[in-house]
Amino acid sequence: MEDSETWQGGSYSQDYSVSGLAGGVFAGARFDVTPRVFLAPEVNIGTSNADGGWTNSSGTSYELEAKNSYGIALLTGYSIAEATDVYARLGYQRTKFEATYAGPNFDSEIDSDTFGGFRYGVGMETAIGAQTALRLDWSQTRYSSESFDKQWGTRTFDPTESLFQVGVVVSF
Repeated sequence: MEDSETWQGGSYSQDYSVSGLAGGVFAGARFDVTPRVFLAPEVNIGTSNADGGWTNSSGTSYELEAKNSYGIALLTGYSIAEATDVYARLGYQRTKFEATYAGPNFDSEIDSDTFGGFRYGVGMETAIGAQTALRLDWSQTRYSSESFDKQWGTRTFDPTESLFQVGVVVSF
């Protein structure tokens, strides 16, 4: 996560990590293009408790926490074996982030905004039953920058999210 602040006296920039757990559900359909190649549009919703931030020596702190998320994607895949597929993901994701700014000389301030960005990744599915499969998925979302204007200045966030997900797919 990159964070920059601008105020009357100048500006600065810093990087820090936001980490935690995320979970969600997805729904999609699979369309075979050839016996081995497929396309699969998906929609997803999820939630997260990922958070992080910084505290300086004067006791002023800033925390950013990821909340609810939703998105769409297109998976393009290839069957490498009878029960195993690999795929590439391309999509668009929106996630709500909540920022808390606190210090010893002022009341805490809380802001939230929804960031949108492009998501890409790779994954693998392997059948574990007649209508179930195990899915391993890595993706990264590069969100747009968003700014929060406060009495003390403007704080801009430019988040990038990396996810490693393990899931069970149930086919109907």
